[in-house]
Amino acid sequence: MAALKITPTDLDQALKDKKLIEALRKRLNEKLLDPKLAKKAALILESWINQKTK
Repeated sequence: MAALKITPTDLDQALKDKKLIEALRKRLNEKLLDPKLAKKAALILESWINQKTK
């Protein structure tokens, strides 16, 4: 089996994406204290992510 080749640019992009997601998560946690609104926001984000990956 061949090893998966990860280039430094792929790794950099993955780290940037992770930092962006963490920052967004923190901001949402601060803003959305109502559980109903938090669930709705999570469903919207999930649909955006699923659309992007398809």
